[in-house]
Amino acid sequence: MLLYVGVEVMAENTIGTYGQSFGLPLSQIRFFTSLTLTLTAMLEDTWPVL
Repeated sequence: MLLYVGVEVMAENTIGTYGQSFGLPLSQIRFFTSLTLTLTAMLEDTWPVL
């Protein structure tokens, strides 16, 4: 569980850094991060298990 939380935090930081590299303001980057993590959580339940 600790590893999973750590990976999510790293993903949030990476998304923010990537957005800043394009010159986007922090107020917009915050929404991109939450949107990405929400969509990922929704898709996890629909992907087939191999």
